[in-house]
Amino acid sequence: QKIKENNEKVSKNEVVAKVSTQNEQDIMKRIEEVNKKIESALAENQINVNSTQNITINEKIERVLANINTVNLQSKIDEYDKEIKNALYEKAKVSGELTKEGSKLKSLIKEKENLENTLNSNTKNIISTNAGNISYIVDGYEEKFKTDNFEYLTEDLLKSVDIKKGSVLSVSDNKAKIIKDFNTYIACIVNKDRLKNIKRGKTLELNINNEHEALSMIEYIKDIDNNRSIVVFSTNKLSTELSKYRKISLGIIWWSEVGLKVSNKAIKKIEKQNFVVKNKSGFTELVPIKIIKETEEYSLVSGYSSKLRANKNSKELIDIPILQEFDEVILNPKISEEEASVYLKLDLNNSSNTEEAEIK
Repeated sequence: QKIKENNEKVSKNEVVAKVSTQNEQDIMKRIEEVNKKIESALAENQINVNSTQNITINEKIERVLANINTVNLQSKIDEYDKEIKNALYEKAKVSGELTKEGSKLKSLIKEKENLENTLNSNTKNIISTNAGNISYIVDGYEEKFKTDNFEYLTEDLLKSVDIKKGSVLSVSDNKAKIIKDFNTYIACIVNKDRLKNIKRGKTLELNINNEHEALSMIEYIKDIDNNRSIVVFSTNKLSTELSKYRKISLGIIWWSEVGLKVSNKAIKKIEKQNFVVKNKSGFTELVPIKIIKETEEYSLVSGYSSKLRANKNSKELIDIPILQEFDEVILNPKISEEEASVYLKLDLNNSSNTEEAEIK
């Protein structure tokens, strides 16, 4: 029996579930029947039931019942249970312990007590050992993957997880765990050349299952061999979403810039200026570009203002071709210095020599 729902907050030493070993339903049904008999026995002696002392006891029982419905701490539950039993014994005495009704009531209370003892002996309370959020998503790998240190992590251990990437874990009916904080730890294997100038504590953006992005921090790096390393990220974002998975599809965003992605084979550098050649309705057009970020295969580029003055005192406007999304660029272009000379004279990368034209 689940007392706390999935992802619900719990305190330390709080009852989160009850487990019955046998015959719980039968015993509960018998207790309910005895309760009805107790009510009937109390009603048989209307004078005693309606006495001032009995009314006071009834009010006490109602207060205790109201309190017991608001707590899950086992110590408090036991305390309230004892108070109710004592109050019922008081009612038995008030009803006349030596009368027919009183003796019957006492016998019923004893029967109920025996049934409750049987039920308790067959019922185990599951108590939270830590404060946190309860999760019924348990896949059996909790004991293998600890977060207090990561020295134990190996390539073989990571590959041994026999769960399909991106599959949502099922909610268990009889297993639970306490998630102590909102940090999720993500371990992966990364090529070492990606880790140049990357150290523990650096923050990076992660793409999760091609659906979500989460800011994360590098917690741990360990080399596997000369080419690869194990990297552990931590993030306090998407905790509930990530708790559904054991394996995810992960993309690491090493840098973030805005620009157009162009193959390095399409870029040619003449002196200090970079160019591409685009195909424009069957004709070619030389376009000067700025490289924002460069990798081994591609560069992120941007263009210049479409019109520039040759200098501050010049009235002449120089048209600068621009590169746009979906433009077709030519690989390994042949560009002569003569073609590029008009842009080389402008020295586009020196902003003091040019001024953007005001277009009215």
